[in-house]
Amino acid sequence: PDQTPTNQQHHTAHITKRKTMKSTILICLVGIFATLLIALTHAENVDFALCTPPDQTPQPYEITSLDMNPASPHPGDTVEITITGTAHNGTTGGSLTSEISKGGIKLFTFTYDLCESAVGGCPIAAGPCKIVLHQSTPRFAFPGEYQAVNHAADSDGKPLSCAEFKFNVVKA
Repeated sequence: PDQTPTNQQHHTAHITKRKTMKSTILICLVGIFATLLIALTHAENVDFALCTPPDQTPQPYEITSLDMNPASPHPGDTVEITITGTAHNGTTGGSLTSEISKGGIKLFTFTYDLCESAVGGCPIAAGPCKIVLHQSTPRFAFPGEYQAVNHAADSDGKPLSCAEFKFNVVKA
């Protein structure tokens, strides 16, 4: 008997092959999208230590969490740092200074306007509060461990909070 496929069998095989190919492409696209979404939204909770003098406890702004996205930036990446906590007293303004060092040598100092960084702006009322900072990692930053010390002060220069943490810059 003749085992040559008919036109109908060729057509059915072609449609099945196209459906399988479309399904494979769709699965790949979904996988790529999910990977990108996880990579772009992966903020990591960072271990931090308070660096406010013991006689100023509790801090006027009590930090409860510090998140960094990306957790390990590459040179040139823009990093988002989210500081969540409780303001024990309200404030109408101030600044946040971030000092970055590597191996005990201070390399950079960045200053942010507290009102521009606080979610909801100023005045900052007593109660839950979130501060979001954005900073580009210098393109010439060497890979390795860095330390950040963040000091917040009100518009009169009175300390509100201080936290320090470590992070790693990874090779591009």
